[in-house]
Parts: sequence; C-alpha cells; structure tokens
Amino acid sequence: GARPLRLTEAGATVLRHGRDVLAGFVAMESALAELHGLTAGRVRIVAFTSAIATFLPPAVAELGRRHPGLVVDLAVAEPAEAIAALRAGAADLAVLHRTAPPDADEGLRRRFLRSDPLRLVAPDGHPLARPGRPVPLADLAGVPLVAPRRDRPARAHRALVEDLLASAGVSPEIAYEVDDLPAAQALARAGLAAALMHELTIPPDRAGLAVLPLADAGAGARAVEAATLAGRRWPAADAMLALLRDLAPDG
Repeated sequence: GARPLRLTEAGATVLRHGRDVLAGFVAMESALAELHGLTAGRVRIVAFTSAIATFLPPAVAELGRRHPGLVVDLAVAEPAEAIAALRAGAADLAVLHRTAPPDADEGLRRRFLRSDPLRLVAPDGHPLARPGRPVPLADLAGVPLVAPRRDRPARAHRALVEDLLASAGVSPEIAYEVDDLPAAQALARAGLAAALMHELTIPPDRAGLAVLPLADAGAGARAVEAATLAGRRWPAADAMLALLRDLAPDG
C-alpha cells in the first residue's frame, strides 16, 4: 500500500514467515560451517572504503595464510548498505562505523575495533598549526573549509561537521563543496582550505599537510566495529574478527 507506504496483509504474512525461513537457513548454514571448520568454504565481508584502504587488507591476507582453503569475498559498502547485506544473508561480516549508539533491537552482534578520531587537515604553516596545541572548534570561525555536498552520499559527514561547529558557536565557512577525499586533501595542500576528516580517511603520505588533533576530546569521533548477524555462528567470520582486533590499532 502507499500514502503512507505500508505492508498489505499478504505482505505482512510473507514477512513474518520469511523471517522464520531465513532463520532456518542461517541455522543450517551455521551447523554445516561448524562441521567443516576453517578447512574450506567462503566468507563474505563488506566494509566501508577507508577500512579497506587501511587495516582490513592485512587481516584478509593473514586469514588466507592461516586458512588457505578459505575463499574471501570483499566488497565496499557503507554502514546502512552493509547492515542490509547482513540481514539479507548476502554478507557474513561487516566492518562499520558509527557516531551514534545503534538501535537496541537491530539484530546484530557488534564488536568494537577502534576509535576513528576527527582531525583538522590544514596546509603546512596554517596559523592553527601550533606544535603541542590541539585546535578548539571555536577557532575555526572564519576559516575556509572544504566539505561534502548535502545531496551526496557523504552528506552525513557534512551534517556532522556543521552540527559540531554549531555546538561551538561557529557558523562554518564552506568555501569548497567536494565529495572526493583526495581532491579535498589537494585543496588543503594548495593552501585553499582546511577540512575536518576522520583519521582513517587521511593518507599515509601527508606531505604538505598539517594533521591536527581537536581540543574538544572525542568530538565527532567514529566507533569502528565488526558486526555479524545475531544468533549466527560462522567460524571463518569469528577468525576474521579475531584478526581485526589485532590489526585495527586504536586511533
């Protein structure tokens, strides 16, 4: 039905029984996985882009070395898409980030991996780049910034930046609207703007950039987590989770 969108009576019936059918398949799959252990099979992992660009590949490589019979599928998915993949049975393990507490009844088992703090990325020699002095958000008043557009997938980060600055009494001066992270960092290198970025999104090569901590402890930090479907046991996913705990050092 529509206006407002709602399930029909038939749709509600299908949903109720469909959940039971899916739970049965998950239980069967888990039991077979327990029989085979880690000698064979496939583990499907979905993760956000900067996790794949940093700590996740070494963990996948190590899993392959320890268990050469496993096939690992790895795909990019932002948190909402990753959670949908877990619930649909299209993924076994998701690496997520969040800045707010999850829903209590979401049906996932989450394991904290690390914190991903927010940093100010500015050109070398920027007036705010003072050794040993974290940057108060209030000091960003009047500083030209680069941020994602409001109508793009990264709009949540734009909202986070605006909300943080508003809480510090700052009206952000968004000089450039750029969704691509390397492009935003290039603008900072050129001395055109600064940006608020999470640590994992900043490249190892930081030549020409000043990466500065914020004085507001924990402001805008993301929790990076691994998630599986609640009630499902999957040895390969558990082995991957153990490796991630070792290879995702806290930021």
